[in-house]
Amino acid sequence: MRRGRSAESFAVYLFDRNRDFSHIGIVAIENNIPYVIHVVPDEPGYVRKELPEKFLSSECASHYQVIRSDFNPETLSEVARTALAFYEGKLSFDNKYDLSSDSELYCTELVIKAFENNNISFTGMQPQVIQLVWGVYSIVMPGSFLANSHFTTVRAG
Repeated sequence: MRRGRSAESFAVYLFDRNRDFSHIGIVAIENNIPYVIHVVPDEPGYVRKELPEKFLSSECASHYQVIRSDFNPETLSEVARTALAFYEGKLSFDNKYDLSSDSELYCTELVIKAFENNNISFTGMQPQVIQLVWGVYSIVMPGSFLANSHFTTVRAG
């Protein structure tokens, strides 16, 4: 998780009840190299695979927190593979923040769906209703993972 430096990140920060972070991704390991799988609304707006150094760089983040779930390693490997499949499928950013569609994702949705595709759902992780001038959105915010009992902090910076 990170608090980004963009205008979009600031908006998420303002609306998220937990208010610590504006962005989230999943760490997947390929050939012993960790990558963060995530999606942001900028160009080109597709799911990305970045080295942690880039994802957490001072250019992209003011601070960060690494959280880990209590699920078994085999399950987590499958969750990471699902996130990689989102990357390989070049899924784009979901500007409608629509949890019911699987063809586009926003960052929190990517994480939720990677777990859901492996038969893990998080009860109590409800969307926040946000009213903006151009519409009303129901969005699960990144901070929801901080309030979920399955996740604990392993590193912060």
